[in-house]
Amino acid sequence: MDSRESAPALLDALRSRHGLCVEVARLGAGDYLIDGLILVERKRWNDFEQGIVTGRLFKQAHKLACGSWLPFMVIEGREEEGGGGRLAANAARGAEIALSLKFGIPVLRTSNQEESAFVLSDLLLQNRKAGSASVRKGYAPKRVRNRALYVVTGLPGVGRKIGTDALERFGSLRAAFGASEDAWLGVPGVGKTRARRIADLLDMRL
Repeated sequence: MDSRESAPALLDALRSRHGLCVEVARLGAGDYLIDGLILVERKRWNDFEQGIVTGRLFKQAHKLACGSWLPFMVIEGREEEGGGGRLAANAARGAEIALSLKFGIPVLRTSNQEESAFVLSDLLLQNRKAGSASVRKGYAPKRVRNRALYVVTGLPGVGRKIGTDALERFGSLRAAFGASEDAWLGVPGVGKTRARRIADLLDMRL
């Protein structure tokens, strides 16, 4: 948990209710780093609304999306807690869509700090249960480029943005899947942890 994060009820719930060991330290980005892989930015509704107005929200989103983590954004609270008005009603929806579609950052809504603690705990548990594999059903893209993107995003920690950058860098799926761990480090947003997970999966004997 980032040392600048002010969420005493959330911290207490993580430790006492969920039994998690939480270290408080200064993070370079985000508010919660889970297992060194998942980075979560938590925003109260008024902070989220203000970030849209100032443009700070998308600067933070760019930093999250280009890092070597699996990014998530938790929006805590409800619209009525903010300034209200047309901006909150319309711009917020567009901002959430942009976070998911443009930056590849899933948005999770919670009501309060206790519910946010449950979400963080569940992210930890589900990530450990899932391991590196990703199983996707019910979607079959028709365009060739979208098919390639669909395949490459099956790699651990590779979302839409990193997948697009990887295809541009390597030129083909064959080249991407045959690339070395060091070569993957040259893809924007891929750090040592993510490159290692990709290499481990591609090298795994079945």
